[in-house]
Amino acid sequence: MNGCELGPGEPVAMIGLDHRPRAAMPEPVVGGPSGVVFVYSGHGSRCGSGMGRRLLATEPVFADAIEDLDAIFQWEHDCSLREIFAGRRGLDDLAVGQSALLAVQVGLTALWRAHGVEPTAVLGQSTGEVAAAVAAGALNLTDAFRIMARRTGPLASTGGGAVGLAELTEGELATRFAGLRPAPPRLPFYSTVLADPRERPDFDPGYWAANLRRPARLPQAIGAALADGHTTFLEISARPVAISAVEQTIAEITTAGCPPVRTLPSLRRDQDEQVTFRSSLAVLHALAGGGSGTEAGAA
Repeated sequence: MNGCELGPGEPVAMIGLDHRPRAAMPEPVVGGPSGVVFVYSGHGSRCGSGMGRRLLATEPVFADAIEDLDAIFQWEHDCSLREIFAGRRGLDDLAVGQSALLAVQVGLTALWRAHGVEPTAVLGQSTGEVAAAVAAGALNLTDAFRIMARRTGPLASTGGGAVGLAELTEGELATRFAGLRPAPPRLPFYSTVLADPRERPDFDPGYWAANLRRPARLPQAIGAALADGHTTFLEISARPVAISAVEQTIAEITTAGCPPVRTLPSLRRDQDEQVTFRSSLAVLHALAGGGSGTEAGAA
């Protein structure tokens, strides 16, 4: 397996350049003729400490991914992912909470891929763009967790919130992300930062400064994906929050005669994580086999 190019003493993630876990890969599940768009929601989709606990206990692929991520997580923070998933460490620290959500999203991506569900495109909202960039191969895991840890600094140093953040230029913010080593994405990436969602980002420090400072253009990115013919959207998060934006955009721009659009969660709050995951997996298998699956809003 391939690791990241790291500086002296930095931890190595063993998920590999394609971010797949150690398990063998089955045949792909495309989720319908247009494939599946992975939607990575932002900070609001975390569920507090204990999120991911059920998957950690029941899904070996997810557990392997979290184990591989823990060294990088602890390099940036003073606790472990297992402490968080066990509920022994809270998520009051914004940087810890955002990094823990990233770990869940990377673990879920590995789990979906282990079951043959490969994204045909990705998009992310706010912090979710970091996970989307990892899934697309544009960021290595060390850089991804570095971004999560450093993006909270400007909020803390300016007293928090958009008002304090607005006092900093994107150039000033970009210095916090110096040293990143982005790569060209291997999947279509719909940006929620750039004016044209289809424009390929550089994923450099300036882009992540813009991600932190500019409002997320989630409806525009969803609209572009719909216009390009995508009809299945899978939210990669601890609980579904972006699905409502997808469904609202669908309602606004689709007309009679359009193919049905389907939205699915990976997990739901206060519901058995393994059951929710397996239920959505069954829908995707049905779509791949020519079944009707589940239309938007029904999953």
